[in-house]
Amino acid sequence: MDSFFREFQVSLNGDNVMLYSVRQKKASQLQRLSPLPTM
Repeated sequence: MDSFFREFQVSLNGDNVMLYSVRQKKASQLQRLSPLPTM
């Protein structure tokens, strides 16, 4: 049970990293289109 939970957490972190990188790419693309200051 514990090992399963740990593996699940690792996969979840991987998904978060993927989403974060995609978000960063989209943000950089938007930055290129419009010169708005980022938060």
